[in-house]
Formats: sequence, C-alpha cells, structure tokens
Amino acid sequence: CTLTASVGAQVNPTCKGNDGSITLTAANGTGTVSYSIDGGTNFNTNPVFSGLAAGSYTIVVKDASNCIVNAG
Repeated sequence: CTLTASVGAQVNPTCKGNDGSITLTAANGTGTVSYSIDGGTNFNTNPVFSGLAAGSYTIVVKDASNCIVNAG
C-alpha cells in the first residue's frame, strides 16, 4: 500500500455553528480515491467536507485497491 493522505486545508467553525471545512489530499493511490470523515463508514470521492461543526473527526482515505490509511 503506497497511498498517503493528509489534511490539505482546514477552516475551524465559528461560534455560529456548522461553517467549518476540511479539504483532504491523497497521493500515490491506485485508481479512484475515496474519503471519509466518519471513521470509514461513508466514503465520498469529493475530498472537501464542509458544513462541519466543532468536534473531532476520524479521517480515512481509501483507493481502488482497498488500501486504507488514516489522515490527520
């Protein structure tokens, strides 16, 4: 597994609520790469997650070969 992943950009939410965002970056994966911020339950091919509230998120990235890595 040669897939690597990291948080490319992060906008912390304001006191108003759900206005934070996380942009993920992946490299060296095989085929289509999918991203999850809920620990790998729901994956999406869009690396940008917006409308986020304050809290912690378990970020997981997976490629077409089912190589799975955590990003942080």
